[in-house]
Amino acid sequence: MKIYSFSTQLEAAVAELLADTRVLFSELWNYRGPAYVKALRYLKAKRPGAFQIRHTGAEVDHPGDRMMWDLLSASDSSPLWPFLDPENQWCQWP
Repeated sequence: MKIYSFSTQLEAAVAELLADTRVLFSELWNYRGPAYVKALRYLKAKRPGAFQIRHTGAEVDHPGDRMMWDLLSASDSSPLWPFLDPENQWCQWP
């Protein structure tokens, strides 16, 4: 099993949002998931350049950033886990 960490740029952007959560709670007030997931969702929507992936203009994909981008993208249409569901509903597995 591989364990990925975020790029220093994404990590700093998340830490900045978590230090002052007024932005997160004003933008994502109806999302009841963990604050770090709120921060990642906010960055994906408003500041995608914080993710070090080719899709956002980076020269190479950072593995942790790519994994999180893909996970957030997948959860937009089909939530993988309850804490990634934008409406915070429990998933029902087939």
